[in-house]
Amino acid sequence: AMAAASDSAADTITMLVATDCHLGYAEKDSIRCDDSFKTFEEILQLAVAHNVDMILLGGDLFHENKPSRTTMHQTLRLLRHYCMGSRPCALQILSDQAENFPTGIVNFEDENYNIALPVFTIHGNHDDPAGPKQLSAVDLLSEAKLVNYFGKSDSVDDVKITPILMQKGQTKIALYGLGAMRDERLHRTFAARRVQMLRPLEDSDAWTNLFVIHQNRVKHSETSYIPEQFLPGFLDLVIWGHEHQCDIIPKQDAAGRFYITQPGSSIATSLVEGEAVTKKVALIRVTQKNFKLDELTLKTVRPFLVDEVCLMEELGLANNTPEQIEKFLSRKINKMLAEVLAEHQKSGAEGPPRKPLIRLRVEYSGGFSSLNVQRFGQEFVKSVANPADMLYFFRKRQPSKPKAARDDDAAPIERSRPDALSAERVEDLVSEYLRKKDGLEMLSEQHLATAVREFVEKEEKDSIKRFVEYYLEKTQALLKQRPATTVSHAEADASIRQQITDARAGVSLADLPPPAPRPASPDTGARARSESSDDLEDATPASATPARGRGRGRGRGAAKEGTTTRGRGRGTVTAAVAAKRAASSRKPVSDESEEEPMTGLTFTTGTMAASGRSRIVVDSDGSQSEPEFNPLRSKRGRR
Repeated sequence: AMAAASDSAADTITMLVATDCHLGYAEKDSIRCDDSFKTFEEILQLAVAHNVDMILLGGDLFHENKPSRTTMHQTLRLLRHYCMGSRPCALQILSDQAENFPTGIVNFEDENYNIALPVFTIHGNHDDPAGPKQLSAVDLLSEAKLVNYFGKSDSVDDVKITPILMQKGQTKIALYGLGAMRDERLHRTFAARRVQMLRPLEDSDAWTNLFVIHQNRVKHSETSYIPEQFLPGFLDLVIWGHEHQCDIIPKQDAAGRFYITQPGSSIATSLVEGEAVTKKVALIRVTQKNFKLDELTLKTVRPFLVDEVCLMEELGLANNTPEQIEKFLSRKINKMLAEVLAEHQKSGAEGPPRKPLIRLRVEYSGGFSSLNVQRFGQEFVKSVANPADMLYFFRKRQPSKPKAARDDDAAPIERSRPDALSAERVEDLVSEYLRKKDGLEMLSEQHLATAVREFVEKEEKDSIKRFVEYYLEKTQALLKQRPATTVSHAEADASIRQQITDARAGVSLADLPPPAPRPASPDTGARARSESSDDLEDATPASATPARGRGRGRGRGAAKEGTTTRGRGRGTVTAAVAAKRAASSRKPVSDESEEEPMTGLTFTTGTMAASGRSRIVVDSDGSQSEPEFNPLRSKRGRR
């Protein structure tokens, strides 16, 4: 419940809450390259000035999935400077830290580090885990003990959220976190009641329950968001990340069950109206079961103004010339710059104002022409931070007219430059392309699109290779298990095809194995993958590595001892491999493969198994069950 702050500091947990810092955004822009770091440093300074017990971040700490060395260096420098020190931390972690943190221990309890200001964070959709080991840039900070990373789920189809249980004096907080997932899939998981949030069995009503989430809150389609009613009613406060518009004052959900605060981003990453709202962070004080939220305005954020004009209303057809349009828009930009200067003087800040971001939306329906945006911006290079994309020309649609009768006024919206973070997703392009074709039979279209997205956006060079090799190996395993004589080949092929179709829906890209080491020779490496790698390593000595001639030539160099040649330009095969092939050809089909069954393509749907401690399982509908488990453990000794 919201209430006034208590006078007892010993029983009050104070935290500074921020989301979507996007460190490294526009780092190649000579003007805006340091914007994200200046604001992040201000956030850390506010935390120190208010003597908070912890900082809580709601995802998207980094803008890029693989931050540059410059970004990582700046981030490490700031966290080390403001978070390390000799000040003791008053928080006590009561839950099993091995379940809460990848490192197995909260950083301020590690005897090798002096942490004065602990930072707790989940990952967002920009810095989410990727690659064969499912690691993110946040994992690097976590391993360096500069942040406490939580909210990472190993499964997207069966999500269990274990809270971090912390205490200070008489105040107890259960901190839940869920890092970013694909909205459509998480929506389906919530709808299937496969998201469980665990509660402490002891004094469950004495805990203040906070939940940090990084998903779409605004409904973009039927399943591309998380409805508030999906969340359980025992929560007290939900901290919603990912949405950049600041809506920090806590508001109750539609059913009046809990409060929601949306701090918004600390830097503008797209030139839209929602980003122009004043950027703030939250100072939350929790005393027993009551909390109070104060908003703190960020002063280092670059000024950003958005406005819109209609040329038909402002100029009329009589002044429809490029010269008149340019003069009018120049006057409008100068007026916006004057507003920035007046606001700066009103704030009492010292020195000249920073170059602002300007976005002027210009509707030019009715026969007006657009301007060269970049050439127009040259006039404001010294006064505006984004002179190349200040103007945004668009025409309004007129859907009442039939398609054949559309004229220039009804043309689709035209954009001078695409807004950042608003481009069409690459996986949607792949899915759309495959829908126009006959589709895929062996591979999953959805997971292929995800693999392509990781290749393009996250620079995971092996994502497509891992995806294809995984399905290839599992399909080969099914083929080897095909009965020899009981059914016809057509029936067996149809059965296998159906198994592949049913099974591929249950595999996640995160389940794919890491890429195989690059072989010494492309030809022999590809051949080796079709055999049992363990048998090849045992049977083939290191000195008997097959060699292959260059191009299509014959007999380039003598064959090594223990090898046989295979003819023109086809490389060589070891005697051990040849013997293994001959032996395998004589085996029955049912005994030919020793590979494990396709368990990687399915997932179970049972309830949570007990793990030796007692806790209550709360499903998304609010129902509870009590397996035998208690996340409370003995208090750790403090140094």
